[in-house]
Amino acid sequence: MIPLIEAMGVPCFPNSLMLWLYDDKIRETLFLKAHGHPVPETFISFSEEEARTYLDGATYPLIAKTHMGASASGVVRMRDRAAALELLKGIFRPESLMEKVMMKFHYLPRLEKGDLLLARKLRYLNACPRYIYAQEFIKADSDWRITTLGTDLLSVFVRRNRPDDFRASGSGLWEMVEPEDLPTEACDLALEISNRHGFTSMAYDFMRGPKGWVIGEISMTFVLNDVYTTTLFRRTPAGYAKQAPIPIGVMHLSALMEARERGTAIPHWPMT
Repeated sequence: MIPLIEAMGVPCFPNSLMLWLYDDKIRETLFLKAHGHPVPETFISFSEEEARTYLDGATYPLIAKTHMGASASGVVRMRDRAAALELLKGIFRPESLMEKVMMKFHYLPRLEKGDLLLARKLRYLNACPRYIYAQEFIKADSDWRITTLGTDLLSVFVRRNRPDDFRASGSGLWEMVEPEDLPTEACDLALEISNRHGFTSMAYDFMRGPKGWVIGEISMTFVLNDVYTTTLFRRTPAGYAKQAPIPIGVMHLSALMEARERGTAIPHWPMT
């Protein structure tokens, strides 16, 4: 529906590109890499043979992710080759007779009738062909959640890992920062990407890897709580300055109006 509305010249939030990228790590990673934006070393394959060859020669530990899921759901650490191959075995296991029967006589008939709730459930279960998404493990006790909310406005805070865990997403352990503590290189990059591609808002998970800043994931949506309204900074010629709290809805509307004035509110397909 959104692409049709945009075809009539009407800006939307989210726009069609933001929606296309939403909650799909495979699309996000391939999009960022295709446009030269830094991501961790990532291997994606839909072939068991190709994946096995890669895992045989990989450096461990590695991170495996499902293509969908928030708050670190579907994210596991593969400590060694044996653990990776065990995971691979589960991914590419033959479909059971019961699964085939359920698909043919239960799921497909309901999907043909337009059962949207079932379609959503299947999308999370096994809608994407069997695949492996393996990413280099970047050892850290936190990451940076940097969210663009317009051409020069950012929400920035640190997310600490869960206790005795390697994952920061979904931990709820947030730390506020002052302007002098901001990772300005990462902040500038987040604004550059959003402004270049017409993202009126986008949350970036930044980590510092061996070669510099990398983006683990991106998301057009985020939890609607005070942390995003009280961690605001605005880029000025003199640097980043603290910004008084602004309601989420106001920031989204202002960002969309800015994009409309700049002529970037409606994506141009195909992407370049």
